[in-house]
Amino acid sequence: MLRRILSFPNILVYIRLLKILQKNFEIYNNLLYSNNTESRADILTTFDYNSNYRKSIMERNLRFAGNKYKLKIDIANCYSSIYSHSITWALLGKDIAKKMFLEKSSQNSLYKKADEIDNDNTRLKGSETNGLLTGPYSSRIISEIILGAIDKILVHKGYEFTRYVDDYNFYFTSKYECEKSISEIATILSEYNLKLNESKILIEKYPFDILEDYASFFQQSLNKQYPSYDILQKAALLDQQGKKGAYKYAFKLLRNTDLLKKCENMEIVYLFYSLISIIINRPMVARYAVEMISKLEISFSENEMVDKLNDLLHKEIESHHDQEVLWLLYVILRYGSKIKLSNIEKILNSDNDFAIMMILDLLTGHRKQISGYETSKKTSINRSLKQYLISLENNLQVETFYTKRWFLIYEISYFDYNTYGLFKSLKLTNSTYKIFKNNNINFYKRIFKNK
Repeated sequence: MLRRILSFPNILVYIRLLKILQKNFEIYNNLLYSNNTESRADILTTFDYNSNYRKSIMERNLRFAGNKYKLKIDIANCYSSIYSHSITWALLGKDIAKKMFLEKSSQNSLYKKADEIDNDNTRLKGSETNGLLTGPYSSRIISEIILGAIDKILVHKGYEFTRYVDDYNFYFTSKYECEKSISEIATILSEYNLKLNESKILIEKYPFDILEDYASFFQQSLNKQYPSYDILQKAALLDQQGKKGAYKYAFKLLRNTDLLKKCENMEIVYLFYSLISIIINRPMVARYAVEMISKLEISFSENEMVDKLNDLLHKEIESHHDQEVLWLLYVILRYGSKIKLSNIEKILNSDNDFAIMMILDLLTGHRKQISGYETSKKTSINRSLKQYLISLENNLQVETFYTKRWFLIYEISYFDYNTYGLFKSLKLTNSTYKIFKNNNINFYKRIFKNK
């Protein structure tokens, strides 16, 4: 299974793309409001949207009442598979769009507007036409444009279904119809260079779309010796069974009760390592796990815990798991654990610019958190760090505000970092970035600001 790689787009190119999407909103807004989507994307209202999972389940039961079978499918590696030129296919039809691409004289205003969105989207990926970046909200909008067009084709074929981003629920009166539809749905998706995730195809017989009674399930945990720990264990079990909302419910329960305040010392240790496991194995809910860690009184005085965290961080760095590295590094730095020099060096030598920024934050007045820094190793640690920082500075010399590492260049310039007297050559030369800095706009919240 391919990993989902989150990306932070070049801000100048991203602003341009958002302007183009807003300017041309009228040509695709009907696709965003497909009657079949449960994941509407509307850039003109808000970038934040509330979960309406329970409402969606109830509406499905009303809308598809009487059906005996449900077919669950999703698209394999949806964002990375979307072809940028299919934006024009979605808005004009594939055959017409291809003809206009070849015959420029036949291009109408709709094609030109769609092509403008396509061109600016490819700039976001350094002129690559395959795949959408995972992370930017523009990708949500563009995916809804394309999948909304596919919705129209499926509706025309007579299918009854709902879709949440790339997860589909189709409803049928017989198992035969259900099984027969799979190949036709796959063919329709293939017209847009998309494929079914065959490992996730599931046929369910009524009853389906049942609202989970999490409250009763987790109620059993309250009488356990370690209730908070037991709640997370039950959430892990439900998550393993495919109950996607289990962890969020568990975290909500812990947040809205005083269970964490009643934790004994041993339960705090159990909880902490459970939350670390969630961060590593379920990075999509890592922010909730980190929020729970913030409510625990953790002591990192024991070398065993420090070694364990650093060993885990080392493994995630070696595996190039950037999300996990960021969350683990944040926990280590924010909550006072020591970090080993070897992990710092590996991060400075990586292309994980957010992690590098966190290390630069550490090195600005907080080096005592480096293992061994307060001992006789201080001089050798500083010498080693400086070598890696010189190498980083040299690598950044060939970068610009339009290339992949714009974020690191800007943040170093914004905070005027000059650790070991380095990075003085990194100056803000772009007028837009100068405006950002003059208006105190930055993209990194310092961990050690209040320490």
